Amino acid sequence: MPSENTFKQHAESARSALKNFDAIRQLDAPGPVKTAFDELVAVISDFHNFVPFFVNHPLFLEIPPLAYIALEDFLSKNVTFERPALYARVIGLNTRIKESVSSAKKGMWSLRFSLSNFILLTSLSVLFAFSCSRCRQFASREKVQG
Repeated sequence: MPSENTFKQHAESARSALKNFDAIRQLDAPGPVKTAFDELVAVISDFHNFVPFFVNHPLFLEIPPLAYIALEDFLSKNVTFERPALYARVIGLNTRIKESVSSAKKGMWSLRFSLSNFILLTSLSVLFAFSCSRCRQFASREKVQG
């Protein structure tokens, strides 16, 4: 398992590569833009090494999606730009992060739903037990009086 410190260092290098790409992509120089693009794709694709351990870490949820958005924005404006093979890993990573976030939200909803059901069922069972005990008391009074 990689340490959190190693993960944070990687996240910082990814943030730096993203800032570099954002600055360079404004230039009309294909060579430096391609280099910055490839560097960002490589560092973001390396986040796959941290998925099982840090997928819900705030830096994990922040940096790869921001990089994906920046890369997609650039590619939408430069449709003839040649993507490196590692770009597929960036797409997969972004999808995995989205799934993780949506499943975490569903999990919280299920927990709340289950908790509310538990409270409702507990209340109903207490009410039922109370009403049954009152019925038994009433029935026992009827037998004594009758």
